[in-house]
Amino acid sequence: MDLAAPVAGAELADFVRAEGEPQLTELTPIPCTLFVRYGLWFQERHVGAVEETRVASVTRTPGASSTPGTGGRAAGGFTVRLEDGEEFTASAVVIASGLTGLARIPQRLAHLVPQGPSADGLLSHTSQHADLSVFKGKRVAVIGGGQSALESAALMQESGAEVEVLVRAERVIFGGRPVLTRSRIQRIVKPSSPLGTGWALAVICRSPNSSAGSPARPAATSCAGCSGPPAAGGCGTGWTAG
Repeated sequence: MDLAAPVAGAELADFVRAEGEPQLTELTPIPCTLFVRYGLWFQERHVGAVEETRVASVTRTPGASSTPGTGGRAAGGFTVRLEDGEEFTASAVVIASGLTGLARIPQRLAHLVPQGPSADGLLSHTSQHADLSVFKGKRVAVIGGGQSALESAALMQESGAEVEVLVRAERVIFGGRPVLTRSRIQRIVKPSSPLGTGWALAVICRSPNSSAGSPARPAATSCAGCSGPPAAGGCGTGWTAG
């Protein structure tokens, strides 16, 4: 759960110590409010001012070409246009959009909401909810077996909703409970990392640029194989029907 920085002292544990919060372990649930505070703390120290403006488009500067060894970065740079019409150039652009805008409703359910899903409608997407206690006392069907679907189902159940999870599989896969103490052999065979245990995850965490020069397909395959099943810690999607 740490944010990456080129200097020491930027991990979640550092923030907890600085703020006088209780020490965290791998078995400690991290409150969302605490992690948000950590993110803001990290920004103030390692990022600086952030302009919250929607980017309308990113295009290569005319005449720019990809330079070998730069991961596809254009030698001439890029032109970035903001929603308000402002434009500027940059030698490199980092896109970190998260999962915003990727919500999708299966075609077979689309007729239930001709105007599209909404947080207070008959059909909604998990990304549209910040407080699942609104489902208290309701019967809800959660369609999907990914992390978002299962987590939302659990939170709604805790809030007093009657929940049924619908999955196209014989069973769902949950991540195992972390083990804080492991033998030397276990640590050698499957070293620990912020993303879990195993050599693939350890290499990606300790040397994230190691795959930068790899062909696109092997690199993508490697990352896909490391992420694991959605319900075991990867990303997932869920639709709720209340």
